[in-house]
Amino acid sequence: MMRRLLIIVALAVLANTAWAQDNPARVTVQQRLEKTAVFPGDRVDYRGEIRCAPGTDILAGDMDADELTLNGLEVVSSRRERRATTAGIIYEFNYRLTSYETGAAPLQIGEQVLRYYARRPGLSPDDAVASGEVVIPAVRLALRSTLPDAEVTSLALRDGRAATLLAGGIAWLRPAGLVLILIAALPLLLWAGPYLRRRVVASRQRPAAGPDPRLLESLDAVDAADAAARRGAYDQLEALLRQRLAAAGIPAFSLTAAETVDGLGIVALPVATQELAAVLAECEQARYGRDQHLPPAERFRAGVALARRLLDVR
Repeated sequence: MMRRLLIIVALAVLANTAWAQDNPARVTVQQRLEKTAVFPGDRVDYRGEIRCAPGTDILAGDMDADELTLNGLEVVSSRRERRATTAGIIYEFNYRLTSYETGAAPLQIGEQVLRYYARRPGLSPDDAVASGEVVIPAVRLALRSTLPDAEVTSLALRDGRAATLLAGGIAWLRPAGLVLILIAALPLLLWAGPYLRRRVVASRQRPAAGPDPRLLESLDAVDAADAAARRGAYDQLEALLRQRLAAAGIPAFSLTAAETVDGLGIVALPVATQELAAVLAECEQARYGRDQHLPPAERFRAGVALARRLLDVR
């Protein structure tokens, strides 16, 4: 009995090997990056498509996010879709990556090996024996930064030579020319002065445009249990809160969450300052933090409820 079992296994291995040699291009891969350079904290999508010829499939575990070889990058989220067509099996994958590195070393997604096998009736993927491999090539990204790569000790940005002095007999021409320019510009200044003052006063009296309350409807429709949807919705929530504060006279779009809270003493708002500060901090955490630090669904719903009270929308 044991001898017969060994013969069956050997014949299966030989059949898979012969099949792989006769079909060298059973799996094709296309890959692409959303962009070739990122700043620290940016997100970048690494997408691709895997096409398997009829009668062929890959070991799906080779596409898990844990199988990626990353240098300086981290996986924020991953998505994979499998479709069966008349032309064979098609896989579409999307890995969302980010980097928190600050050095100048290049970021890299290393080579990824996918194993494939011949599909046969009654053979489950868990019992399949790989009959070949296809390699997804490595790709690189550049890390951008506003900081210099090295300390610069000397930069010749300006010419240190003094202006050429005029001869004593004509040196008076320079101040005389400046006086003539001012005299020529005086009528224009007298005409434009009142007009400019009226424009400045009108702009100060005009209230800043507030947020559209209908934006809350799109936030209410967000599936808060979906981490990716919740992270994107936090961007909309932060924009909504900052628009409301800007309409109240606080330059919220140019301030951090902590600086925005420091300026809340000059306006009266229908929400507690500390509660608003917590929601703004969670918006920044969702935007720049790691995936495991994303605020939970109940905190997102609490932030939407605060925005509703802040906009006084019933």
